[in-house]
Amino acid sequence: MTDQTRPRLIVAMDHALEMGPVVGLEDPGRVITQAIAAGADGILTSPGIAKRYRGLLSGTRVYLRLDVQASTREMPGEMRLLYSAEYAAAVGATGVACMGYIGSEWELDTL
Repeated sequence: MTDQTRPRLIVAMDHALEMGPVVGLEDPGRVITQAIAAGADGILTSPGIAKRYRGLLSGTRVYLRLDVQASTREMPGEMRLLYSAEYAAAVGATGVACMGYIGSEWELDTL
């Protein structure tokens, strides 16, 4: 099996962008360190976390969440694209993630 075909484990740490603080993710540095030590191939996170913890993330694939929902858990709101693929490439991200909300009033904007 080549590196290109082997399965990957990407740990998602982008929850706070939509959900606010999440129990267990209060210390991103600790979670990043533990995930990498356990064999994670990459981390999906926000541009802010990627910037703050770039030292811990060096040598690991980083996937950036480029959008955010302006909301609280009780009242979901409009999705907004905050960063571009060009920005992600410029900061060395391996890939990006965005949400598509099929059936919502923001469907066309999110797709």
